[in-house]
Amino acid sequence: MIWPFRHKSSLPEARLWNHLDACAIPFRAPLGDWVAQMHLTASGWSDGLDYCIPDTQTPLFAGLDVPVRAQISEYTNFDAPPDYLWGAVQGAKDHRLNYAKALAGLTKVFGKGTASSASNTVSRNWSFGLARVSCTVWPPNKNRHGTNSRHQMFPETIEEASIAIYPAWRPPLEEAEFAACATATNFWIDPEPHQRANLTSRSRDWPTTLPQLPQGLSMTPRGDLLVTCPLGIVDIYKAGRVKALKLDRLTPARGGACAHLNAVTTVTARDGPIDKPRGIATLGARSDGLDAVAQDLAAKLGVPLDIWTGAND
Repeated sequence: MIWPFRHKSSLPEARLWNHLDACAIPFRAPLGDWVAQMHLTASGWSDGLDYCIPDTQTPLFAGLDVPVRAQISEYTNFDAPPDYLWGAVQGAKDHRLNYAKALAGLTKVFGKGTASSASNTVSRNWSFGLARVSCTVWPPNKNRHGTNSRHQMFPETIEEASIAIYPAWRPPLEEAEFAACATATNFWIDPEPHQRANLTSRSRDWPTTLPQLPQGLSMTPRGDLLVTCPLGIVDIYKAGRVKALKLDRLTPARGGACAHLNAVTTVTARDGPIDKPRGIATLGARSDGLDAVAQDLAAKLGVPLDIWTGAND
């Protein structure tokens, strides 16, 4: 079922969450629920890419032409809520008019935001803690659209103002998850802590009533793996969920040496269960920098460790 409740929270993200609630966009619901209960339509420009559109939503802001939707592919995790939503303003044949219309609507809802333009884009962001909304146009005089299949099939998208929403939703801790945080012991401190690119269905806010563990990897006596990240986020892998570890050792080439350690879990995808890796540790400068911790963690979890070595091209 689609989760109807409104999250009562003092987190900065709540400002965006409350507005998504008011628009009847069920950003907390697993994508499997979206697919089961909402309108699903092929993208029309990329094989295997579908859009899942909440039929009962009200516009995110006045003037939004393309309703908010989630993107579904064969690798989408149906067990997790969407980490990315998309909409657009396409009504005019001039990107400047579409951008102005989108900015007017978003500013009325969220305030002025912050300019974030790049060499080939004009863009503005609105940040809410870990969540954000962006409005972006790609001026034709700064871009080459000849090889973009979406632009070729749908010319109106060349001048569109694209609205991206990153909800950064994470549910409150369950009792067992709180217990995991309370009993975990750190065994590897990350010397280069950095925030993960996106949150997952396992991401939670570290409980404010407990001392914060060092950023890195921790284990509980019952075998839960905790990945503590900056900004008070912890990814909790319950005992038995990690089925393998994958270590990528990158040797210097066009890029420098580095190492990436991934936890492999089984998730529900469009065509059935798939194995999906998730980064749990990254270290620069040395391709063998995570060898010891990878072997140690594989032994603690009782899972195989797959090691790949190649050039950082």
